[in-house]
Amino acid sequence: MVHSRVGLLVLVLALGCGFLAACGSSDDAGSESQTQAQPKEKSGFKIAYSAWSTNDPYSSGILAGLKQTAAKLGDKVVLVTNANNDAEKQGHDVSDIVAIKPDAVVLAPIDIAQSKAWVKRLTAANIKVFTMLLAVDHYGLPLYEGVSGAVQYDEAAGAAENAKILAQHLKPPAKVAVLMGQPGNLQADLRYKGFSEELEKHGDYTVIKSAPGQYTPANGLATCQSLIASNPGLKAIFSESDVETTGCIRAPNIGKTYVLSTGGSPPDQESIKDGKVLGTSCYLPEPFAQAGMEDLHKVLTGERKEGLLRNFVPTGVTKETIASCPRK
Repeated sequence: MVHSRVGLLVLVLALGCGFLAACGSSDDAGSESQTQAQPKEKSGFKIAYSAWSTNDPYSSGILAGLKQTAAKLGDKVVLVTNANNDAEKQGHDVSDIVAIKPDAVVLAPIDIAQSKAWVKRLTAANIKVFTMLLAVDHYGLPLYEGVSGAVQYDEAAGAAENAKILAQHLKPPAKVAVLMGQPGNLQADLRYKGFSEELEKHGDYTVIKSAPGQYTPANGLATCQSLIASNPGLKAIFSESDVETTGCIRAPNIGKTYVLSTGGSPPDQESIKDGKVLGTSCYLPEPFAQAGMEDLHKVLTGERKEGLLRNFVPTGVTKETIASCPRK
């Protein structure tokens, strides 16, 4: 059944020794009082933010949430870098951050493999690293060593919400496609995994993986048009990005093909209200960033143990429950 609860279900998980400060730790009320060191300062920390992008509603919402929360806590975001979805540029951005030596950096990477080296460079410079977006792999194992904390969305669980919505409207057997995101991107792989595995529980669905939509409207349109043309009888498309969705729904041959999306952005919501999109998973960037910034601040003051993960699970929303996703 599609969830109609308001907002996000927040789960707090403790990861293995490679990520946590100590085995068996958990991010519960008790852990807040177990600090590694007595706090020396309470505010005025210098924070840098290395972003995969700041150009779309979701990434710009994260940036706004970080800045607002830092200001409220008395900290200052002294540098924001925008990689524009270019891993090579983000590597150079990390060098710029090392040069100014902030107290901490919030890292939202475009490339997981390369970002492991960035984390090592930053921690070697005695800069605390707090990661956003993803912190664990397909198997729930930590992606990074030595980070001070992390906040992430459970991408597989969010995509599974879309599968549940689709299963309520499309009976098996049926042919379904996934409009993939960026090639080699762990988020894209996790979303495909979550969607396809959940849909399999509901019957005989054939799931087709598309060429990458590259997180752009133009590629979303072209890829959806190609998917429909080359797969007669295709009944539904799950888009891994609301940016791609805005292009996909404009495909001239979209017809009565169900489209599901990811993100819950204002364009997503308008398309749901207009009946062009069946449902989406709700990501709220401002509260997500707020939680991350608050956790990082507590690490810097010594009020929170290092190495803990806060995990957000997106909820599935449809036309009937769209009000439960208050995106700006």
